Amino acid sequence: MLWIVGITGLAFIVVLARKEYRPPGFDLLILSFLMLSNTAAGVNAAHAIFFLTVPLVMPVAHGFGPFWAALVASIGTIEGQQLRFPLPYFVYNRGYVALSAGLSALVLQNTWGRVPVALSFLFAAGTYVAVTSVLYIAIQSLKCFCEGMEDNYLSHAIALLKTVIPSAAFGALFYYLYENYSALGVVAGYILLSAARSQTLFGHIDARYRLNLIKALLRACYSKDPDLMLHLERVAYFSKKIARRYGYSHQKLHFFDEACYLHDIGKLEISDSILKTERKLSSGEYEEIKTHPERGMRFIDDIPVDASFKPMIRNIVLYHHERFDGKGYPRGLSGEMIPLEARIVAVADAWDAMTGRRPYRRPLDRGSAVEELRQNAGTQFDPKIVEVFLDILQNEPDVATEDPAAQEVPGCLRSSSLSAGLC
Repeated sequence: MLWIVGITGLAFIVVLARKEYRPPGFDLLILSFLMLSNTAAGVNAAHAIFFLTVPLVMPVAHGFGPFWAALVASIGTIEGQQLRFPLPYFVYNRGYVALSAGLSALVLQNTWGRVPVALSFLFAAGTYVAVTSVLYIAIQSLKCFCEGMEDNYLSHAIALLKTVIPSAAFGALFYYLYENYSALGVVAGYILLSAARSQTLFGHIDARYRLNLIKALLRACYSKDPDLMLHLERVAYFSKKIARRYGYSHQKLHFFDEACYLHDIGKLEISDSILKTERKLSSGEYEEIKTHPERGMRFIDDIPVDASFKPMIRNIVLYHHERFDGKGYPRGLSGEMIPLEARIVAVADAWDAMTGRRPYRRPLDRGSAVEELRQNAGTQFDPKIVEVFLDILQNEPDVATEDPAAQEVPGCLRSSSLSAGLC
């Protein structure tokens, strides 16, 4: 399925080139550069974040035709971390963007002058989002069927549909700026929108809402178990170090950092007699501990988190105990079927489990912990992520020895601040 979508999209680009090819110009180069930058400039709207791909497609489509719209969108939406994706996933991502952008451009081209201008932009934006949603639902449905899983992918598709009107509006704005002020006008509009990416549009959820929500949850963690709070801090710190190496954009890294604090939130429902015991767990108690990812997922599903932010939280909360060899829990996923963010957190979580305080054993020294990571690379952990983390430890030695809570953890989220009642 991935190959089919990917190859179809790339073939669609070739068909569009044969149908209508316009020579590129300097303006196209500028618009292409903006497209490459757009993944770091998400804008909050209607409980979802939409990136500026769709609005940027509009001036490209009108000025240079569907071929360039599909090609520029397909290439311009590549993020650094996608270069590490397995080839089928990479080809699929390029293909579905090409299909969405190319069909959107054709709709804009064929409705222009036949319906009111506002409807042309609305139809074009709707086409892009509809194609993206249909392909996303198809792939997720097939994945869930093959793995015997359940996933609330429809909520993600609904969140995408909510971006149609703002996408059309900003597309019209970029078109107007391009027609009257050339590509430099689009640059100015793009910069203004990028500056607003962390602000609330249309009165919806913003970054402060998420921060207040996380602070409330961390208060609960601290009151139940101060050691658990420290563990959340350290795992978030180490995970962020790794994620930087994977080319996460500034905004995505910010979301990822927040999500990491919630990875063990399901332990709030586990009895203290199990969490804090100094003896070896019985088989029944261990099975109880293994329920915390699914408990955490249900907890996250029941709170009103931004729809675009929720999939990353769910992946981390639900899958951070999966093993690379497929012997983990709760789903038994293996290899790169485990979401990247969960594989990152798994390594950071294990490192802190080995080197941090635990009621049932003394912490390992750094050398022993490093050796444990090496021995379990390829079985418990993604070997590439282990390699990245060991490189961080070697080149940033303070990472393994200093207190993360005193370094990059935001002050209002630190356990010291929580205990002092400052949050």
